[in-house]
Amino acid sequence: MTCVHCYTAPHAKRRDCYRTPWSARVINRELTKGYLKPSKWTAETFRTDGAGMIEALARTAKVVQRYAWPTIVREARRVMDRQLERAIAHATSGHRAAGSWDAKIGIEVAVSPADANLWLEALNEAFAETGADLVAELVQPIQSVGAQGYAKTSEILGVTPDPRIASGRGMDPHRIAARITGIDDTTRERFRRIIVREIDDGATPARLAATLRREFNGWPARRLATIARTETSNAWTWGSVEAMKEVPNLISVDVIGCESREMERWNQPSFQQFMYQGEGTCNIEGVSIRDAHLLNFHPNHTGVIVPSEFRDEQGNVTLADR
Repeated sequence: MTCVHCYTAPHAKRRDCYRTPWSARVINRELTKGYLKPSKWTAETFRTDGAGMIEALARTAKVVQRYAWPTIVREARRVMDRQLERAIAHATSGHRAAGSWDAKIGIEVAVSPADANLWLEALNEAFAETGADLVAELVQPIQSVGAQGYAKTSEILGVTPDPRIASGRGMDPHRIAARITGIDDTTRERFRRIIVREIDDGATPARLAATLRREFNGWPARRLATIARTETSNAWTWGSVEAMKEVPNLISVDVIGCESREMERWNQPSFQQFMYQGEGTCNIEGVSIRDAHLLNFHPNHTGVIVPSEFRDEQGNVTLADR
């Protein structure tokens, strides 16, 4: 069971849900409670107050991202439902054109094994466009998270926001497109098994269509949640890193808070895109701020990039007292 508002585990109290309609003033108070921002971030203030700043950043990132999840899940579900209906309409019209409809008696005949490819091709054709359609629908809420990542991090670090970055439009939509690919191989295989099973059972096109709708009612929650978590995490990271790069004496960052443990996958070829200098990016430490934008995180990553080292005027490196 998950919370119907924020798609996380059930909360002990309703106010614990990040979708509770608090005012912006109350939310900001919650984000920065127990933390007093110094007048300027230096190596010394980072040593004494850095722990509070890091906690505020991590808390803010979690709240902002979770606020966006329901919108992204809802829009992704709507796109996928539309694509499924498009595939069903395509396959059904193909049956009529192929004579799989007995017009004399006005009933459908069973789908033959030879027609399985008709359905599979219709599904593949429809869902080939899913990635592009998802990007078109999700770019705006994802860019909004990126903009908030920049604005909130700038506020916490005392950086004057650049209006050109603050809009979130600096995010490359092609990078988003590269990560959102529509249905994955697991979902595609599930479609194939359903079609083969229904054809073996003598299903008509109408029955097969009804089965597909029933099996994918609301779409797999895990797939939609993965899209929401992954894309909001990447968007927040983009905005937050852009703000951190404007702090002149900040020299390195850490990644904290991801609950995944991926070390056993480090040697797998498919995981190399989530590595940085031989180490997984999940909870990595001591990355130069100049390279922070190179960090690529695995799907469902829940960690947050935070400052880890400042340099003082004498060139000494200072860490926060944590």
